[in-house]
Amino acid sequence: MASRNYDAPMQSLIAVWDDMAQEDTGLLSGRSASPADVHRLRLAAKQLRAHLRLIRTGVSPDWFKSEDLALRDAGKQLGALRDNHVVIKSLVALPKALSSPSLWQAVRETVEALNVTPPSPTPQPKPDPYEQSGVAVPEVAAALRSHTHEMIHTVRPSSGWTLINQGLRQTYKKSRQRHDSWRKTDDPACAHRLRRQVKYLAFQTGFLAPFSKKNTEKQTARLHELERTLGKLNDLCTVESRLASVEADGNVAPENLRLIRKALRSKRRRHHQRASNLAKKLFANSPKAFLKNVQA
Repeated sequence: MASRNYDAPMQSLIAVWDDMAQEDTGLLSGRSASPADVHRLRLAAKQLRAHLRLIRTGVSPDWFKSEDLALRDAGKQLGALRDNHVVIKSLVALPKALSSPSLWQAVRETVEALNVTPPSPTPQPKPDPYEQSGVAVPEVAAALRSHTHEMIHTVRPSSGWTLINQGLRQTYKKSRQRHDSWRKTDDPACAHRLRRQVKYLAFQTGFLAPFSKKNTEKQTARLHELERTLGKLNDLCTVESRLASVEADGNVAPENLRLIRKALRSKRRRHHQRASNLAKKLFANSPKAFLKNVQA
């Protein structure tokens, strides 16, 4: 039986399983995957990886590596499906935010060049962007459920809080290291790696909230706010990458691309400053001080 201090993350793990068992029935029976389905499955994969890191010192290294790689691959497959949806969503948000007719026209031309149904100012039925994809979303859903089930029945740590402390400390240290790298280089790849570690840390503190006497919910909320802001930065980088391919094809007027890039730069600066301010506060503490703030 799991130790008392392990009940919180174990209950969270079981909750992931229960949600997937209830909500993935349609996917597993062949229903087409929607963007919401893909997002939910990616979230489940990341929750499972965060859980795995929390208890890694209490399980076999080989088993940890095997599960971690499997979950990583599932997340990558689902992430590739989501990229096009993110690009279109991010582009359409630009003229909405700036109320710019000329920018809206530039976005329409760019979206058409991406061979996707152009956006409209009026609500339109949402197409299923994954209907013709090469990734079998139902198979990924089934695999994630299988991994969740195996974790529930394999992981039986007995060292309680000591084990959890080790996992938390390691995730926090890696997050601080990623933050230092991002500050020094301002590289989008560093921001992406920081976001991944922050998401793991947010899930882990969330697992422990029911047992913590500290204000863990506030800390978890701040971590999620940082990872969401870093996620917006990453989405804008994805858009920039796609714009480069559109520019190479010559299907969009240069003045329209310049207009979109100017709007993207302005938005990126705002997100960057927000993420930088949040990260400085979150990673100002030593690992020891951080653990003291979230311990039960």
